[in-house]
Amino acid sequence: MDDLTVRVGISGTDVEGAKKNLYAEAPVANFNHYVQKSFQEWETVLSKTPIVETDPNELAKYYTALYHCYTVPNTWSDVDHRYRGMDQKIHTAEGYTRYTVFSLWDTFRAYHPLMSTIEPERTRDWIHTFLEMYKERGELPVWELAANETYCMIGYHSVPVIYDAYMRGITDFDHKLALEAMVASASGPQEEKILYEKFGYVPSDQFSESVSKTLEFAYDDWCIAQFAKALGDEKVYERFIQRAQNWKNVFDPETHFMRPRRNGGFPTPFDPYQVDFNFTEANSWQYSFFVPHDIETLVAYHGGEEEFYSDVDELFNAINKTTGREQSDITGLIGQYAHGNEPSHHAALLYRFGTAPLNADKDMARVQIEKICRELYSNTPDGLCGNEDCGQMSAWFVLAKNNLYPVCPGNPTFIDFRPPADRNKQAYIGQKKVLAAEKINSKINDHLVIPQPIIQGGQQSYRDSVHLHVTCADPNSEAELIVTAIEDLAGGGTKEEIILSRKFKKSWNETIQSTGHENRFKVEATAIRGDDKSVTSTSTFIRKDNHIQIISLSPYNPQYTGGGPDALVDGIKGGSDFRTGAWQAWQGQDVEVVVDLGAARPITTIGVSCLEEIKSWIWFPSMIEILISNDGVKFSSAGYLRTSEPQNDYTPKTKEFVKNLRGHGRYVKLVIKPAFPQIPSWHLGAGEKPWIFADEIIIR
Repeated sequence: MDDLTVRVGISGTDVEGAKKNLYAEAPVANFNHYVQKSFQEWETVLSKTPIVETDPNELAKYYTALYHCYTVPNTWSDVDHRYRGMDQKIHTAEGYTRYTVFSLWDTFRAYHPLMSTIEPERTRDWIHTFLEMYKERGELPVWELAANETYCMIGYHSVPVIYDAYMRGITDFDHKLALEAMVASASGPQEEKILYEKFGYVPSDQFSESVSKTLEFAYDDWCIAQFAKALGDEKVYERFIQRAQNWKNVFDPETHFMRPRRNGGFPTPFDPYQVDFNFTEANSWQYSFFVPHDIETLVAYHGGEEEFYSDVDELFNAINKTTGREQSDITGLIGQYAHGNEPSHHAALLYRFGTAPLNADKDMARVQIEKICRELYSNTPDGLCGNEDCGQMSAWFVLAKNNLYPVCPGNPTFIDFRPPADRNKQAYIGQKKVLAAEKINSKINDHLVIPQPIIQGGQQSYRDSVHLHVTCADPNSEAELIVTAIEDLAGGGTKEEIILSRKFKKSWNETIQSTGHENRFKVEATAIRGDDKSVTSTSTFIRKDNHIQIISLSPYNPQYTGGGPDALVDGIKGGSDFRTGAWQAWQGQDVEVVVDLGAARPITTIGVSCLEEIKSWIWFPSMIEILISNDGVKFSSAGYLRTSEPQNDYTPKTKEFVKNLRGHGRYVKLVIKPAFPQIPSWHLGAGEKPWIFADEIIIR
């Protein structure tokens, strides 16, 4: 059989661009010619970053990892420099090569600091690419793919890539434009960014992945602040160095974990092993040490260097099982350190910021890194313990084999974890000398922010009283507390009365009794230290109807509890994001709920609020049957509610399904039926069971 040689040209611009690329890059029909050319090019690239190693297995692991570092980003502009922009228009790359595929949530951590060191010219082109993307769409890339913004991850991590490159000497770009782009990307228009600046954290009752977003926004903000300071923009510096301290508002001083913040406090119960929608592909264990720009303050918040060392050590020695929902990205577990995903990739180096016990005879940072290299990378087809994520996993290994890691990209100093006898020598990555030290300076020293007091009040709704536990997150401050009773007036408007006002230190506990007239309590707490004040922490507690309670409810999924068994009658409605924890959910089953009104009453309206997001297999119910009873045993049908909503609309939305009637009784039963027994064939989830998400039951 004769060989068939095929030459292929590709372009993101047009057919003409593909032809030009083909003729320029594959001019001859000789496969062996390109094999030899590719071999020579890879030999040139890989020989730039050699290591001293005699074990052929380790050499194979190292050069495979280094090879992976060069597979993406990919050249996007054609040989004539044309490319398709983020605005889907055709542009010409003037003075740089346009690239695509930027997995920045993953790669800002180790990949880009490595490439800024060994590939400064490519890095320069990537930064120019970022800035042109900003000009094309008004925002720096988040996770760009083929001239499309996917938004599949969080943060604005173009920022640390630009700033880290700048600090490593790559300065050939428009600094003023870069700072403008950074500020614009951090400021919105996404509402979660706006509320993050307003509250000092991303509220978990409004947005999913709130803890991860708060922590990563804060780090990105530090990079913006430092870049602004380098450029002499004091106003931007002050704004963003204060935002960089927002991590303090999700740190729990009692448990030393980062926790979701809502209604002024932390939801309970709390399990640091639990994987849920408050974190990005992780749990609290794996995110609680992500403060790379202010580690020394984090150490102090843990209680000092000895306790911090112990807490880091506990991360690596905790039970290596997670709870909650299954998350395929959490792999390569050593205790709760998950090397198969990125959030804790720097954690082993944090041993250096604590004080080891007196009997410690090992450098645990080096011990853990050597263990990771030995056990979680192998010279096999499945040689990575997790997703490569566009080079981050391999870049970590390349740096580790060079005994270096950038704990805080933006700080040009790598942490050097060579044996003590070797640390007096100059550090290199390949043939490139780099700044390296046993540990780095990582502390914010000016424009210090006081964390907000933590207001714990159990559930957000109450029947007779609210038990308040208010804590000063900063032990050196006192707090000012105000509790206001608010009554909704029949003719509209409200009546407000301050029922408690006082100052305290450390913590305060008291039970606030209902007056019988208020509809809710508003609690405000402000931390004060000298002339400085924190942002005011605010909680609202809503009084439930004492007579209405759920006496029977189909078991709901433990990942979607809505806050507990009373969630459907607590007066608090969920928003359009099912991940925030305000909704109760059931999969592939009828839902039956019985509500006791406390006494027989006239009933004029019955219904329930539901959510639909069919991308996530959540549909409005197909039908709701309404039944009424006087004794809770014999129920009579009061009618049906049927949805008329289209079942193929991918727009997330909520809707109150209500029926007006003339009824009388003490007990109300709702039977809520799913959209269909199985998801239909036109949907990607075909054959699976649909979900029902419900929140507030409406009874008037």
